[in-house]
Amino acid sequence: MSYLSSSTEHLAFDSSKGRNMESLFWKAVSLLALIVAFIALILGIVAHDKVISTPEQIVYNSCDDVQGPSGTYNIRPDKTQPPFSAYCDMDSDGGRWTLVASIHENDIDGKCTVGDMWSSEQGPSQTSNQKGGRNWENKNVFGRLEAVTNQDYKNPAYYSLQASDIMIWHVPNDRRVSDWSNSATFKYYTTDKILSRYDGTLYSLYSKHLPLENADPGLKPLLDQINATMNASALIDSFYEYRYDGGRRKDRILDGGNDMFDTGNRISFTTQDETSFQSMQYGQPYFFYGSGVEVVTAPWYPFLSLAWIGDLGSPTPPQNFTYKVQSNYGADGKGVAQTYENTMITEGKLTAVYTAFNVFNASDPSICEVYFYIYSKQVWNSKLPTSFIKVKFSNTTREAINIVRLTGAPQHILAGYTLLSRTSGQQVTQAHIEDILKVYMRQAQSFQFKITNPKVYSKIKYSKGNDNMLLTGIPTEEQSRVDAGFIQFRPHNSLGVPNALCPGIRLRIANNPERMCIGGANTAGVNLNLCGDYAGWGGEPGSRANKTSPSETGKSLTDINSSILIFTR
Repeated sequence: MSYLSSSTEHLAFDSSKGRNMESLFWKAVSLLALIVAFIALILGIVAHDKVISTPEQIVYNSCDDVQGPSGTYNIRPDKTQPPFSAYCDMDSDGGRWTLVASIHENDIDGKCTVGDMWSSEQGPSQTSNQKGGRNWENKNVFGRLEAVTNQDYKNPAYYSLQASDIMIWHVPNDRRVSDWSNSATFKYYTTDKILSRYDGTLYSLYSKHLPLENADPGLKPLLDQINATMNASALIDSFYEYRYDGGRRKDRILDGGNDMFDTGNRISFTTQDETSFQSMQYGQPYFFYGSGVEVVTAPWYPFLSLAWIGDLGSPTPPQNFTYKVQSNYGADGKGVAQTYENTMITEGKLTAVYTAFNVFNASDPSICEVYFYIYSKQVWNSKLPTSFIKVKFSNTTREAINIVRLTGAPQHILAGYTLLSRTSGQQVTQAHIEDILKVYMRQAQSFQFKITNPKVYSKIKYSKGNDNMLLTGIPTEEQSRVDAGFIQFRPHNSLGVPNALCPGIRLRIANNPERMCIGGANTAGVNLNLCGDYAGWGGEPGSRANKTSPSETGKSLTDINSSILIFTR
């Protein structure tokens, strides 16, 4: 019994000793693990704090630090702010792109309604120059990452992540995160480091450099002054006030009253060759930024069109500027056709040169088309045209297409066209013409053209899609007015109202950027159709969007029902 008892006690001692040894072993392992973790933490700090590690998650400074596939990661670009979940594209052009925003049109027919976070009362303010409340320019955040193709979205990286370039995806609505890349119809990006020129974020680009304000008025102040002082009846006895009866488009005079026209006074212009004339609607200004020209028309008495040539931030003014006026005269071949050619007059510090075509003595109201340009080296530092050419000029009282061109890259001059008339076919004399032109010149004495709308755009590279594919999605009426293969920022439309961004294109004629650009201001007091995240993508009132192809004035339903995803890197 004593032997057995002694053996049992010995075994119990050995067992207790084993448990103690095992405990010491695991304590040593735990201590070693803590040492390794501490060393890793030190190494992380030495490596400029690129990765912060916690037991639950890893938080990166940005997608630039991610070593992994495309997907959702936690990032913290600003160490003073909490981390947030962001989507990182690790495939396009070497990866490291961070999704910062998405634009989604929730109701193309509901102009500037709730949910239009990039326009409406939740985004840009009314068309005054107030700076508050515009989400392109502030630090508001909204939307959920997993729902960026179902709602507008903006995260803190929009304003806190320093970047150089921009990438855009066009993704059909209602797609899951895992399907964004494969389902995208277009993917393209800049390579010229455009954000570096604007303090590194889209927030700084809009808030400091390209605020979404109305454009300066351009020619409008001069037109207003002329309208306030013009009295055609006092300057031209028996002046005939023709009737503006051009119908819905307002681009011609159908009759004018008393058979003045069969149809007439259809005006167009070009800064290029004769195959690219831009027809004009009465009362609508045209900003031709690609060539540095603004052209306006005013259906007053007398009818007036003015063009400021060569000062819209364009590095190269147009080589030529051409007016074309098409008319069928009510004279029907009767009466007299007369021309006044290249006559010069002065008024104060300004000089005008004019050419005119006059139809009279046909019992119908007479018609006098006056083409002119005004310059001043002293006031405007004008560069004169080398010639004032009648490319085509009529000699008939039946039908005419009159084309007059300024050549030699004129700059800082006013070109113009005005329509004069007298009752019962009475002749419009040169004295009448010069009295009218002097009113224009007197009001222009102190005029200084100004418009703060520089052309800001970047060339793009495609990782999916191409120029031709993108261009075929532009409304057919606008396709000749844009260049594909760019991203343009803050174009203004013909009313001076801005859009934020034009995905994939730049505008050569900025009449209707709302038809293909995004982020329309709240224009409820001006033209409600211009308002909304996708502004005028639905086309003019009464137009019908096609499923896969654009209409004359609007985008396709496929484009309308897609979201624009914006990345920076």
